[in-house]
Amino acid sequence: MPPLFILRLHGDRVLSVSTPANATLAPRSSSAARELALLAATAPEDACIAWFDERLEPFLSDPAGWPDLLRNPLELLHLSCFQRCDRMVGSLGLVDFYSCFLLPGPTDRRYATWLVSPMAGIAKASLFRAGGFDGTRRSWTLALFDFGYRAMRHGLLPYSEPKLLRESIWPSVQEELERPLSPGQVAMLIRRMLGRKWVLFWLAAEAIYHQRFRGRAATHALLARPPPKADLAAFRRLHDATGHQSTPTPSFSEPGTK
Repeated sequence: MPPLFILRLHGDRVLSVSTPANATLAPRSSSAARELALLAATAPEDACIAWFDERLEPFLSDPAGWPDLLRNPLELLHLSCFQRCDRMVGSLGLVDFYSCFLLPGPTDRRYATWLVSPMAGIAKASLFRAGGFDGTRRSWTLALFDFGYRAMRHGLLPYSEPKLLRESIWPSVQEELERPLSPGQVAMLIRRMLGRKWVLFWLAAEAIYHQRFRGRAATHALLARPPPKADLAAFRRLHDATGHQSTPTPSFSEPGTK
């Protein structure tokens, strides 16, 4: 069994960190994204990092068994289809014309989606390092969606996995955890996914179709720094580590990003 670090969260905040020695530590940062980035940078090569929101704890299977669900080092398992992350990206559909991941996914089997659920998941620490996970994002949801999209280009296999649960989530809990991105966060995600010109397209579409002017959100996204680059050599090592395993790469086509 690989070493397992577990982040216990409440929304964007880290409450505690459990170590492979079953010790519970105070987090080094209150930010979930920052704490995951710190763990990924210092954890052993074969370590796994799991996370879950404390409000979901009664419905989860034992996180100690989650590493056994990973079929190879490129997989990231989460609960997107249960959290309905497709409803959390708001007006992203105004510029994403091709992605099936913005539609509801099944909850009775694995389903490939880069909309990585902020309420629970697990992956190798080395995968977060290779994909350039950005710990500077204040929004935990935005940090995971951003990572899922960018890392999938290089071979990340993100799946909504029903085996992370042991029983159905109460609707009241699910509604509480299903918090949509703000317009500013949607604009930032578009900037990182598709590039600056698509932020302008989104700005125009919001004004034309919804009579909403998102100038402040668009300006902030246009002026933002580019995302961290993926470590392609590290990704090659992860690909090599899969050996002869035949887990298929989710179908994905990448638009221009100028």
